[in-house]
Amino acid sequence: MISHRGFTLIETVIVLAMIVLCITFPASQIRPFYYHRAETIFLNQFDQAWHYSLIKSAVERDRVQVSITQKQVLFRGKDSGWSHQIILPETMRALPQQFSLSNQGHVSPVKITFHSDYFKNNTVLKPQMGWGSYE
Repeated sequence: MISHRGFTLIETVIVLAMIVLCITFPASQIRPFYYHRAETIFLNQFDQAWHYSLIKSAVERDRVQVSITQKQVLFRGKDSGWSHQIILPETMRALPQQFSLSNQGHVSPVKITFHSDYFKNNTVLKPQMGWGSYE
């Protein structure tokens, strides 16, 4: 009598189901990490662009117009024609507003609000004078 050794169909299906669970569970945990990282990168880009605009306006005596829409932030030099655009991540939106940095690098106190649709929280930045932005 010949005996065949191997797995039955049920054993194979159970092993495949366990493999699928082991793959899909970590994959479902990646989305919050990805969104958090995208929002952090955006806020860092905004901070860098803000400091660059302050320096540009102070050194080159160029007024910088900051235009914020729901999906982008645009820094634009009025005299030099320089501009820098930052796109908000898909999970964030901003309250639209416009303001200017003077040609000495100063701005009147302003409050900039970015809302995270995924994490359901607001990030409020308060750029003050020529000192930078503060959360």
